[in-house]
Amino acid sequence: MQTVRLFSGTSAPGVYNGICMESLWGLKRVAQHSLPTSVITECSSIELHPEKWESAKHSLLIFPGGKCSVWDESVSEKQRKRIIHYVEENGGRLIGICAGAYWWTEHSRYESRQKTRKFSLCSWECKGPIFPEIAVVEIIWMQTLKKVNVLVNLGGEFMPRCGKIQDSEEIEVLALYTERNTAAIIRSRRGKGEAILSGPHLELGSTDLEPLKKGFPHLAEKFQDMQKMLEATDGLRLKYLHSCFNLETAVRDAKLA
Repeated sequence: MQTVRLFSGTSAPGVYNGICMESLWGLKRVAQHSLPTSVITECSSIELHPEKWESAKHSLLIFPGGKCSVWDESVSEKQRKRIIHYVEENGGRLIGICAGAYWWTEHSRYESRQKTRKFSLCSWECKGPIFPEIAVVEIIWMQTLKKVNVLVNLGGEFMPRCGKIQDSEEIEVLALYTERNTAAIIRSRRGKGEAILSGPHLELGSTDLEPLKKGFPHLAEKFQDMQKMLEATDGLRLKYLHSCFNLETAVRDAKLA
């Protein structure tokens, strides 16, 4: 049986410090649909001890959107190192969305702030925010060349330090931002395991916008258009997100309509 662990923030269980709740709830909902036989649990920084987890090959660890600078204060380098060991040596799998993607790249740049992390799961840089406010944009899934509308809320884009985007033995570009022609979602193979890092919020669709309106009252009129854009490709977006949840098989072999 597969276990899905959702990072629920710093401090004690149930506090959710540094976590975007819409992202956490969306990921939990999709996990329940995509992996109905799995055990789905929340995992705070206090409980983040992969060395105690059984059967890493049947385990998925997800870092949702939020504020990763807060995570730096409560997740130790020792814990990060053990998570990397869980992926590279034990065949564990990891997904990072928005803040989770910034947090697991070796180099991240957010506005004028830059950070290099000693322990990471991707040698590329995540640079953002690509838009100053919440937006719905189009990405193209490289495997099928299908276009999907996705929500971006201060998320970034990925690029190798050399500046040239191309697949390598370690990094595979899964999706590009159509207008920017930059990597939106990447897959990083690390040892026996792998990680998928996504700038866009693949877990959030047309029905998830309502709670977000409170944070952007000046964009109230635009939210209706954004909702329509998301609704137009909600089904396809969910198919690709489900493929991310099933990393070992679906991402490699999926033939998505």
